[in-house]
Amino acid sequence: MGLHRTIQTHRLLFVSLAILSGTGCYKKEDPAGDDAAGTDTEADSGIATVEDTGGTDTNATQATAEDGGEGDSVDDTGGADTDTGADGDSLDPLIGALCDWEFKCCSDGERDYRLGPFTADAADCTERFVEQLHSNDDKPELQRGDLLYTLGFGVRLDRSTPNADAATDCRALVEQQECWEPWEPGGYCSPAGDPIRNPCDLRNLFTGTQTIGEPCSEALALLGYDIECESGSSCEEVDGTFVCVDKGLVDEFCEANDKCDQGLFCDIGTGRCALRSDEGEHCEFEDAQQPDAGTETLPCLEHLTCDPDSQTCKAFCTTAYDCADDSSCAEGESCIPVDYDDHTYTYCLARGSTNGDRCDSDRDCIDSMHCEGGSCRTDVSEDDPCGAPNECQAGLYCAGVCTVVLNANQACTADVQCNPSTTIGCITSDSGRVCRTSLLANGDVCVPGENATKATNWCASGVCEDTTDDAVPNPECHIGASEGQECDEDDGTVDVSRCASGMYCLEGTCKVKSDAGGSCHDDAGLQCLNAQCDQIWEGEYCTDAVPVGAQDTVTCDGED
Repeated sequence: MGLHRTIQTHRLLFVSLAILSGTGCYKKEDPAGDDAAGTDTEADSGIATVEDTGGTDTNATQATAEDGGEGDSVDDTGGADTDTGADGDSLDPLIGALCDWEFKCCSDGERDYRLGPFTADAADCTERFVEQLHSNDDKPELQRGDLLYTLGFGVRLDRSTPNADAATDCRALVEQQECWEPWEPGGYCSPAGDPIRNPCDLRNLFTGTQTIGEPCSEALALLGYDIECESGSSCEEVDGTFVCVDKGLVDEFCEANDKCDQGLFCDIGTGRCALRSDEGEHCEFEDAQQPDAGTETLPCLEHLTCDPDSQTCKAFCTTAYDCADDSSCAEGESCIPVDYDDHTYTYCLARGSTNGDRCDSDRDCIDSMHCEGGSCRTDVSEDDPCGAPNECQAGLYCAGVCTVVLNANQACTADVQCNPSTTIGCITSDSGRVCRTSLLANGDVCVPGENATKATNWCASGVCEDTTDDAVPNPECHIGASEGQECDEDDGTVDVSRCASGMYCLEGTCKVKSDAGGSCHDDAGLQCLNAQCDQIWEGEYCTDAVPVGAQDTVTCDGED
């Protein structure tokens, strides 16, 4: 594989270190088509780290950022026409809108973790976070990365100036924001999802005022939020301390790209900082047959990528954008491999529609085709030979030849045989092994581990074991041991059961797991339904992540 530009939107709920523009000043965009609701899913929404899960549209309540390439904070848009709202009051209504959303969409437990168990209502939330913002009392580490928390505990108004226009537009997006819905894998992007267009991006909301040599936030810098240093400088570590470091402006001397400010590069031909190319403008690689990121002799702005075929700069969610996964591509396109000499790169291109078109996943081919050996192939018809599950047409499965899928109550030997539209799997029960439409009830025969997809069983209770002493394996579904009862983690211990759903077994006794916002002081993540415990608000609380194994569930979905 070649070293292609692996820019991705790393999605946690309300946490995104995403592609960021080189512009230092927010330019108001036409909001038409903006997806304010977003399509993010929950993985570990409370922690200010990132998880690589792809990405789609930027959400109004995210605080977006990225490494940003070499240097930061240049204003290549002029930036003289926007109201900066220097006193910070322009942010107060935004905080109010964010607090209103929290109390509209998040459960009591989720809010306990996200806002603190002492926060009574949206008005109280607003008052607390506004006061925290204006206190300039930042935290050395940010435990969460959502916009509300970052405004309260990460931003210092004595080091950066708010952009009132961006704050107003961000507030409008937040007020339109629906509660979260489950994210569907394989979603497409839209141009509105590019963080450059998101007024809620911290680097659109603030302009740095710290001068060279003055201190800047380590916490924000490590998350990619370089919002405290003025144009011509960037927040970097020097001798163990984060300070604003001098960066070259246009025509100033340089010897490497990292010596120039954001939006610029070091032109080795002249030894001076020069403007990077904008969307649609010319770009070049040192070797056109090995277009590795970082080897451009004429690079694009940091939020763009260079298409080696046309030698022009491409934006997020457009054809020929250098992608890392399909979620960076528009509907009808996919992140498709392209070979240059003996290296392979991936770009957003039209899905393959002809046998032999290049691919590395079925998604790279149109719906009536599949990916086989790196090439698109037409799906196989009924009764024709097949060698892999993905080769058959819809409604068929591969059993040496493509065969019609089975429906409910028909005998089966594997999940792949069962109709995925009408059944949940091939399940052993009192009726033998058949395709079923529902989970097993207490007292039904079951097989531990038969649900291979989830590495568990098919019991509605989640407990499948044999607790008899007849020396004959005969596991059944049952409710499991209750709080305070004896327990173990074995599927076949006589008279001793696993704990019921929502419990955990510690030192032979069942204990109740805590939901989001519950205490996990005693046993850390083991004590949480989502297995994630965080030290926050002077205590230890289960995060707002969804419970382990939960399906079609997200944080702050408007359900109690």
